[in-house]
Amino acid sequence: MRLLIRFFRLAPFALFIGLMLSPAVFATTASRLAAIAPLEEYRALAEWPEAGAYLGAGKPGFLGYTRQVDSWFSDNFATRPLWVRAYTQALYSIFRESDQVHVGPGDWLFYRSVVDRETPSLDRIPPEVRMQMIGRMVRLTELLEARGITLYVVPLALKPAYYPEYLPTSAAHAKHFTFYDSFMDEALADGRINLIDSRPVLTKAKAEGLKIFHQTDFHWTDPAGGLTMKAIINAISAESGRPDLANRFKFKTVPLAEFTGGQGRALPLFRPPTEVSVGVETLYPQTSFAYRMDENGVEWQGEATSAAGDLFDPVIVYGDSFFDAGSRAGFFNNFRAFARARIWRNDIVNLYRHRPAGTRFMVIQYITSATVGVDSHVSALIKHLEAEVAAEPGRESSVSVAETIE
Repeated sequence: MRLLIRFFRLAPFALFIGLMLSPAVFATTASRLAAIAPLEEYRALAEWPEAGAYLGAGKPGFLGYTRQVDSWFSDNFATRPLWVRAYTQALYSIFRESDQVHVGPGDWLFYRSVVDRETPSLDRIPPEVRMQMIGRMVRLTELLEARGITLYVVPLALKPAYYPEYLPTSAAHAKHFTFYDSFMDEALADGRINLIDSRPVLTKAKAEGLKIFHQTDFHWTDPAGGLTMKAIINAISAESGRPDLANRFKFKTVPLAEFTGGQGRALPLFRPPTEVSVGVETLYPQTSFAYRMDENGVEWQGEATSAAGDLFDPVIVYGDSFFDAGSRAGFFNNFRAFARARIWRNDIVNLYRHRPAGTRFMVIQYITSATVGVDSHVSALIKHLEAEVAAEPGRESSVSVAETIE
């Protein structure tokens, strides 16, 4: 009798626990029936806490420890990819919505973080602050020129600027962003910066039928990136007094069937949307390099070992992931040596200090939403160069890697 009474007392609790666990049991069973791809996370997942970091005098205590355990469980429980994908799939399929991207016609995707927060914040920058940014680019141009290095600045507008017709109603405000055009027009009017204006290049390419941005990816297509790289090469040809090397940089556009970009994978769905897009095949010049990767805090370096024609003096590039398209199109094949550092990952001062011997050119390339961050990096390099001048006023204009290390 006592056992029966105890059973009835525990039954509600057991039922409650069973109901709580049933979704996990169901999800575990479902995940065994169909493989669920892991999520592509663009953040660091919560880690299991070490008790010593939480328990003790002056530490967060048991409550802080359990909160971290809860965060760890929320990020790492076994069936999380299934539930996240199921939720996102329902939101996408029924309402054409996502908490990661704006979903436009034909699955043209636009990151909410960029359209709703990062780019609008630039439009709030006063005109006088824009002019100060331009002034710092001018100062950096002068300091590098004194060392025999010509600077080329390549700011880039993003997908909404070129494909506003695919913006959904929820992102219609992106049609009215003004910062990029104002910055470019003011910098061009100033005239003291070697500014590469990709707007006419890309607008013309789109009008001629080239797909210049991916539908399901944040980035431009490789041919669009290649065309902007050609504009840089042509500017270098003119500045170097080698017009014979202009327009020799060639690549071929190739189709990319069933392409899925980072935005499509970030939704995330059970099956991400795909598109027919375009890539590149390098044609000329064909140059072989001896490469070094992640050395001295610089992402990628190369020194030509053979080449199909005359090459320019070495170049250093401080750019973001958009420059990857230029690399694939063959931009670096035009130079005897190069060093590339990635914005946010590598330090611009370190790139300058570890430049190849005889470096003659520098390219700073960045997307609109990175403008403020790049401005701070430019300020850091200016500070370094001004200190270098103060310390060594008689320094040679061309400095080798070995000299900078010494």
